[in-house]
Amino acid sequence: MQPIFRDSCSPCHIGRATSGVELTDHRAVLASVGEQFGKPIVSPYGYAESPLWRKIARLSPPHGLRCPRERPALSRAEIDLIARWIDDGALPAVVSPARGDVDRDGDLDVTDPILILQYLFLGGARPYCLSVADADASGPVDVTDAVYLLLHLFAGGPAPPEMTAEEKTACASASFSRFEPACLSCHGTPLKENSHPGAGTLTRADILRILKAPIVK
Repeated sequence: MQPIFRDSCSPCHIGRATSGVELTDHRAVLASVGEQFGKPIVSPYGYAESPLWRKIARLSPPHGLRCPRERPALSRAEIDLIARWIDDGALPAVVSPARGDVDRDGDLDVTDPILILQYLFLGGARPYCLSVADADASGPVDVTDAVYLLLHLFAGGPAPPEMTAEEKTACASASFSRFEPACLSCHGTPLKENSHPGAGTLTRADILRILKAPIVK
């Protein structure tokens, strides 16, 4: 989003905070609390509740004037792009799809297999692209994908195979999963006891049992 902000929101909000809003970088955007709305300007996973979107999309926002004030209004495509970015979690950057990177943070860690297991057994969010969750490249998404990632992370197992060009193209065009805020609290710390609002929770003991279980193809 930074190219849009730099082109349209300078000098008022680039390099300085005007009315509590600074758009210089991702950290500044998420830390900004607008003085007019009295709340953070971005509400991840809810573009319509985000003051930032309201100020650029509405001719008559609830507070103040439409932005930018002294530059041309953003195009519909730019406004829609910002709305999708917010609705997809207001992530710092769009990370290229990679097999196993279910949370699309650019890294493989324990959260990725946990999200697969939550999806398969606890009614968790569907992965934004099933090819990404197919960690062992076998085709279907099942428990062996979570086990494959856990063995890679903790037992020296092989890394997930590279995605094909077709898979990358399909996943790049897929919208990132919109995890509910109630689920983010436990997905962010997936090993916490009794933290999931659903039917159960995954504990460290569960992961140890999974690591010791044989992989049945």
